[in-house]
Amino acid sequence: MTENRTLITTATAILLLCLATAVGSSWAEGVDQPRLALKGYDPVAYFTESRPIPGNPDYEFVFDEVRYRFASAEHLALFRNDPDRYAPRYRGLCAMGLAAKGYKVTANPENWTIHQGRLYVTQRDFGPPIFRKDPKRWIASANVNVEALKDVPIGSALSWW
Repeated sequence: MTENRTLITTATAILLLCLATAVGSSWAEGVDQPRLALKGYDPVAYFTESRPIPGNPDYEFVFDEVRYRFASAEHLALFRNDPDRYAPRYRGLCAMGLAAKGYKVTANPENWTIHQGRLYVTQRDFGPPIFRKDPKRWIASANVNVEALKDVPIGSALSWW
């Protein structure tokens, strides 16, 4: 009986240790790593390839408290040399969500446009065509709202009305 109890206690301890290790490492990854922008897509590819391309975890760079991935060492070098040129506006948040509703949400990297040499991404596929109709309006509004939302987490909004 004592042998069974010892075996159960040992097995329980091992299980708890494994669980604590798994949870601890997951938690540590979230705390130690800045947010991944563009869901891991390469920001330079929009300019050089005229399309979104998934980045490679081997080529990462943190800029403006956001982590970016690149498809190649060449793209990483281009970004490093001029991050303001290649980084998406609003750190990869939805430009239209910020502009139209004051929503701070991540964008879908497949929904994008380049305006005056700057990359803008949106959550919904109808965002880029609407943005292109009046970019000055949307940029001005997004610039105001992104500043108002700078200290709140993603998923926050200025108002529900």
